[in-house]
Amino acid sequence: MPRVNVPGRTAGVAGALLAAVWLTGCPSQGPPPAVESVTIEGGDRLLAVGGSVRLSAQVSPAGAAAGLTWYSADPAVAAVTGSGASADVVGVAAGATTVTVVSASDPAKNDSVAVEVLEPGSVLWTQQFGTDVVDQCESVAAAPDGTVVLTGPTAGALDGPHNGQRDVFARGYGPDGQPRWGQQFGSSGNDTGYGTAVAADGSMAVAGSTSGDLATGNAGGADVFVRRYDQGGAAVWTRQFGTASPEVANAVATDSWGRSIVCGYTRGVLAGPGFGLADAFARSFGP
Repeated sequence: MPRVNVPGRTAGVAGALLAAVWLTGCPSQGPPPAVESVTIEGGDRLLAVGGSVRLSAQVSPAGAAAGLTWYSADPAVAAVTGSGASADVVGVAAGATTVTVVSASDPAKNDSVAVEVLEPGSVLWTQQFGTDVVDQCESVAAAPDGTVVLTGPTAGALDGPHNGQRDVFARGYGPDGQPRWGQQFGSSGNDTGYGTAVAADGSMAVAGSTSGDLATGNAGGADVFVRRYDQGGAAVWTRQFGTASPEVANAVATDSWGRSIVCGYTRGVLAGPGFGLADAFARSFGP
């Protein structure tokens, strides 16, 4: 007897088979992993009355329940708006408080940061330093963590022995204004720091001019120098360059690749041709 195919019945059987295969191949979705920790990124904050800052939090491990609640210990000082992975903190009045984030699934998992609110333009710290002769600061740079670096010339023994007419000093301060390190260097001639910069990793660069031999023989008159420091204020390398005519570096910058870019003026021919009485220049150095 010939076999008869029934279209509806065949499609129904095939559909049932596909459903069975799909159900067998897809594991059931279990509950998310338990929250192990909640961490606010970036640490303590400082803001002005009327100012705001956004805080973000990370939940560990990945995939754990992400429900988060934020609150301020003193909303009269700093108010918190928002929920979830980030919240905005607004300075209300001068004072100090803490902002806390709590896991909704496990309130024992939480994190807090200190928030200080100041009147706009409040003096945070002042430092005065020097020798019994002439000392002056020519440049200042600050890192995201509040570290501050200063540079300039000194005619005395400020942070080390005096080497010549004027030496270069470089100083690092913490966010609280307390000195962390100090360096003084120079040749037998006249040396001045005119520019400084702080890289994202906390390393630093100082640039200026020298009439002596800081790294190589003097090319003539005033040469440019660039010195790179590590995060602790230890010198890593020094470069000196110039022509038979005077050169001065007025500023230096650093980038995320670790390069140091110095700029200033030259009365000679550094990269040619010369254009006038004094030309601008910029030179980049690797890490």
